[in-house]
Amino acid sequence: MKILVWTLMFATAVTCDSAPQRVVLTGTVLDCRGGHTPGEQIFVFRRSQQLDHVVELFEKASDDNIFDRFDGLISYLKGPGALARTKTDRGGYFRVEISPAEKIAVFGYMETEDNPPQLRQVPLLWT
Repeated sequence: MKILVWTLMFATAVTCDSAPQRVVLTGTVLDCRGGHTPGEQIFVFRRSQQLDHVVELFEKASDDNIFDRFDGLISYLKGPGALARTKTDRGGYFRVEISPAEKIAVFGYMETEDNPPQLRQVPLLWT
């Protein structure tokens, strides 16, 4: 059976007097041992009440419903609302360009054989 691992990072965009046309997000995804994770799917979303609600439901999940709640989160991530999608390269790095947004959420997701769903932070650099 495949178990899913997910990553979550909330960030607030830098505000400038003259807003850039595009914002470049770069980051590295690390596993619990500090190793890079190639092939992890990265999703960038504009923060919204709906997204916050879906994340909150997952974070409050119990042992009885954690996989149902996780499936709901993954369905949302794979839906049409993402600002950008990409995958990490062989070194675990990613780069996406988005339109400026006040608040964003960056998620990483990968199927694994032997890890339970867990929260991991995506280091995020603004350039």
